[in-house]
Amino acid sequence: MKSTLRRSLIVLALALLALALAACGRAEPTPTALPTSLPGATPTETPTAVTGDAWARAQAAGKLVVGTSADYPPFEYYDQNFAVDGFDIALIRAIGQRLGLQGEIKDFAFDGLGGALHLGQIDLAISAISVTPEREALVDFSNIYYVSVPVALARSDAQFGQIQQVEELAGMTVGVQRGSVYETWARANLLEPGILGESDLYIYGDMNQAIKDLQRGRVDVVLLDRPVAQDYVAQGGVKIVAEGLQQQQYAMAMAKGQTALQRVVNQALGQVRDDGTVAQLVEQYLGIDEEDIVPVPTPTAVPPTATPAPPT
Repeated sequence: MKSTLRRSLIVLALALLALALAACGRAEPTPTALPTSLPGATPTETPTAVTGDAWARAQAAGKLVVGTSADYPPFEYYDQNFAVDGFDIALIRAIGQRLGLQGEIKDFAFDGLGGALHLGQIDLAISAISVTPEREALVDFSNIYYVSVPVALARSDAQFGQIQQVEELAGMTVGVQRGSVYETWARANLLEPGILGESDLYIYGDMNQAIKDLQRGRVDVVLLDRPVAQDYVAQGGVKIVAEGLQQQQYAMAMAKGQTALQRVVNQALGQVRDDGTVAQLVEQYLGIDEEDIVPVPTPTAVPPTATPAPPT
């Protein structure tokens, strides 16, 4: 009796150990959930403006505190000296110079940027953040600074060819970054129509881990931006198998109601665009020639502030 019990316990222990090992090193399939509208916030949250004027605080401190998620090269990443660098980082530093402020960069998980804005931990967020109606209900955005073309990456030795239609993703496992527009897109265009099952969509907190799992064959494709994908292609082991699923428009995010900060950031963004700085940074960091840059939408004109009439 005791030996039978002992054998049963050993079998149970080995089974639990096998389950634990199987779970290590892989992203969990996504549970059923609402589409992600903003990193760090849910669509049911009521946005509230951070107390105080962020632009006034930045001026008083002499610095602009900016949040990013430094795991998305070439937009944001750590360089060989362990300093945050990338297209977005260089752009916000150029904007800070126009504003006469130092830029203090803080690294967050991508899905924590919304919370950092609402808690006032940062004045601004720049991290390849796509503008969507759901996010516009939660934060204010700057003017668009870059238009990106989404792609799908697969292993270099993948047996399938170019993907022309989303329906061709049926039967595959797909990886996306948590809190990104690609998670929202995948839920709306792959899960809801039934093209993928819930266990086929893998959500990653870190894009580098998603690429590692792709290279190991744990997922079939990863959805991300073309410049980021090209960076991984250059490193080897992966290839682009789909392009242009849906263009994404990038802008800087700030807490609701920060109209003064929004106005000066847009003015500085216009200056660095007009003087060629943005085109130079696009070529330097993204490897895209000026003539190949997708044009950004024309910003909506901001009406001048009304001047009060003098007393009579």
